[in-house]
Amino acid sequence: MAVVSGAQVIAKVLKEEAVEGMFGIYGDELMPILHCAGERGIRIYHMRHEQSGAFAADGYARGLGRPGVCFGGGSPGYTNMVSPISHAQKAMSPVVAIVGQQALAMDKLNPEQEGYPTEIFGSITKWSHLVSDWHMITFWIRKAFRDAMTYPPGPVLLSFPANVTLARGDEDKQLKNAPWPEVGKTQGAPNLVENAVEMLLKAERPLVVGGDGIFWSNASAELKEFVELLQVPVHTRRMGRGAVPEDHRLAVTAGQRQPLLDNADVVLLLGLHASYLEEWFEPPIWNDKAKYIQIHEAPEAFFITPPTEIAIAGNPKLVLKQMIDCAKDLKRETSKWASWLQFMDETKQRVDKGLKDRLEQWRERKPIHPELLAQEILDIMDDDATIVPDSLSLSGMVTGRIKAKFAGQILDAGLHQSVGHGPGIACGAQLARPGKQVILLLGDGGMGVGGMDIETLRRYNLPVIIIQYTNSAWAGRSVSRELFWWKSDPWNMVPGIRYDKMFDAVGCHGEHVEDPKEIRPALERALNSGITSVVNVVGETHAAHPLTRRMAMRSIWSLGNVDELPDEGKAEMQRLSPREVGRIQKILLDYGLEVPLEELMQITGRSIEEAKGEKK
Repeated sequence: MAVVSGAQVIAKVLKEEAVEGMFGIYGDELMPILHCAGERGIRIYHMRHEQSGAFAADGYARGLGRPGVCFGGGSPGYTNMVSPISHAQKAMSPVVAIVGQQALAMDKLNPEQEGYPTEIFGSITKWSHLVSDWHMITFWIRKAFRDAMTYPPGPVLLSFPANVTLARGDEDKQLKNAPWPEVGKTQGAPNLVENAVEMLLKAERPLVVGGDGIFWSNASAELKEFVELLQVPVHTRRMGRGAVPEDHRLAVTAGQRQPLLDNADVVLLLGLHASYLEEWFEPPIWNDKAKYIQIHEAPEAFFITPPTEIAIAGNPKLVLKQMIDCAKDLKRETSKWASWLQFMDETKQRVDKGLKDRLEQWRERKPIHPELLAQEILDIMDDDATIVPDSLSLSGMVTGRIKAKFAGQILDAGLHQSVGHGPGIACGAQLARPGKQVILLLGDGGMGVGGMDIETLRRYNLPVIIIQYTNSAWAGRSVSRELFWWKSDPWNMVPGIRYDKMFDAVGCHGEHVEDPKEIRPALERALNSGITSVVNVVGETHAAHPLTRRMAMRSIWSLGNVDELPDEGKAEMQRLSPREVGRIQKILLDYGLEVPLEELMQITGRSIEEAKGEKK
């Protein structure tokens, strides 16, 4: 009979679940757990803030496709984890959070750092549970790791009160729960699979659009084989982006997709979830005249808005294998799609030429435009590099230009749209993908919120390259000043902060760039340094992400103050295309506000007739 503590049981089971590292900041209730985990060879990564610990667990989880573990002690610790756990939920990231709390006998008696984490985290996890019985420790940890990975994946939280962690007992009295066997995945109904393939083969202009389900079912190879077999265009989104490399002849990027979405007659939605980011599969982005096929591993993910004729519940990898076999058996002629593929080729060439031509105006300009910096980064990075965007001004430019080479290459903020997540996610991603480049795109806001964990990256010898885009403002001054706050104090920072010098002090490699000609040499030196590097780039202060202009239009319409806007604010509104204005109208309608298109077009200084003409 072995007498063990709760902390020893926790560490033992974590090791059996193949946990190699945990991220967070110690707390009184957690010290025995961390001690025992370290004894078993689990690396304890101490961060500078608990939020970065949970973000690191997310970066690790999405980097490897298996659970990442974070920890926080007492109410001051775990409440700092609320934002990243909510982020993980929106990103469908299998994070297992372990937190400590007061002994149960102390509940409601005002003990030190009192709190009730299961109540706090209940709405932002798959589930949160207070492990109140020492004998159930093993069971609940096993269940946490299993459920975090059960589709759709997501975060779970276990709270261990001090009395359970410190209690001792016979190890054999733990509720036995051996490592969970692999859970079998389901295929799609054969008749529906055949009908879906038939529907695609009969289409005149078919299009395949893949999402997160491709990544989590490890279906990249099957998706590539399927679209090559049928010779149909494919567009990938979210964590599925790059499942078919975006430089593939059949792959369509986000910048190229709209003409194909507008003209497709059959669209296969494969593991792509409806959300704000997909505008719930509604016009003006999505074609409501097309017929849709939806495939999801979780039936509750089917969405009502696209005109769907076939819905298949099944694991995307297995369903794609079925579709491949079915397509081979049917042996239909697909040469009728020659004109459709030619249209795709012409669209891609036109968009790529526009991106290339647009660069020329920025090559000599100071301060540096984010679009030029984005292209320089993409030109120099490895094909297997990981990109972590945490800069509104820069991230939109990079994600719009990059041609992703593999699913999970871009670990972005997703639906949660966090700020300051980058250093933590980059930490987890670099540990998940050792020997591969990890490039963090950081803005002034992200640096302020999460920047001190750059020291953590250096402390653990993680060679992350931080591209710090310093435009000394939230989202660019044109947004924070000319569009929103022209009558109040601007939301700017002290101009010209030398972030590179800040982190020289902790041993990082630093670069400072003001001249566009110096971007490439500085990036090369950083990549060749082999250590954590901060490349501080002085950025254009008036380059605004299109999203911020759309946000501003909603506010301006509501306040009715377009005539009061400064000239630069009016110029920003004039940059909105009629399609973007249509998207704003659609968002307002989703809010329950019916706004005539004419009213919104007036804010741009153009007429409704111009909008209708451009839409044609």
